[in-house]
Amino acid sequence: MSVRQARDAGLLDERDDDKSKLATCDSTGMESGRVSYYFTRRSGQKKRKFPKLWAVVQAAKHVCLAIVPGIGPSPDDPKFHRVTRDAHARHAFKALAADVGFDGESHQRFLFEKLGVIGVIPPERGRPRQSKKNRRSGFYRSFMHKHWPKKLYGQRWQVEAFFSMLKRLLDSFLRAMNWRSQHREMSLKVLTLNFMLIAGAN
Repeated sequence: MSVRQARDAGLLDERDDDKSKLATCDSTGMESGRVSYYFTRRSGQKKRKFPKLWAVVQAAKHVCLAIVPGIGPSPDDPKFHRVTRDAHARHAFKALAADVGFDGESHQRFLFEKLGVIGVIPPERGRPRQSKKNRRSGFYRSFMHKHWPKKLYGQRWQVEAFFSMLKRLLDSFLRAMNWRSQHREMSLKVLTLNFMLIAGAN
């Protein structure tokens, strides 16, 4: 990937008038049982598992393109390739904004070489920012460090807005008891919110 290729794709000039080119990715936890995971964590009780989902959201319309249900607490990486591949099959976005939890040369290489997508992900994982030894290993991470599209990354809040609407309008609590049923319930909530957003836009 060259600077020219990125500019030809309309990504390095930091224009934000066409968000249809951009998707955002993140994960969030849901609640099950009578006591929330967040209360358990604050009270110092033993950590317990909770339902979690990974999502890719189109920045222009907030519509969710793909989700992958799972179980937390867990790292964000393992589901990243699957959810981005599924999302890109439904809408061919050109850039994907995600937080530092998804940083990694293998992720950047997968996005660009397999999907033709530029990963707008901070190359800061695993090293203190002030450290003199903070070298961004790998071609893609180094490229993103040198040509950081600040305004594009600023749109990452779009996925947070989607999660906020999901929990505020459809509740963060799951009524299903087993993991399989909880995964179906999370998928149904996301699908319902998509229908609500599409209907509200018309």
